[in-house]
Amino acid sequence: MIRAVTFPEPVDADQVLARVWDREQLASTAIEGGIAFLHTPRWGSRLMRQNDLLAIGRLAPGANFGAPDGALTTLLFLLL
Repeated sequence: MIRAVTFPEPVDADQVLARVWDREQLASTAIEGGIAFLHTPRWGSRLMRQNDLLAIGRLAPGANFGAPDGALTTLLFLLL
């Protein structure tokens, strides 16, 4: 999903992916109903300096993000 995002300012997509993955390793951002709220850890510097971003993506088929209800995640929200 991250590689499909058009960012409003220059950003290293590989760094975004790595930081989102680091955050997911701490605890899943998935909730019940097949939804996950992906974001970077808050202890690091912002990846985007001038803008905020909300990107919405769909996964077909779904992926296991560790949701409490065990459902596969099909709807992703990326918050930067």
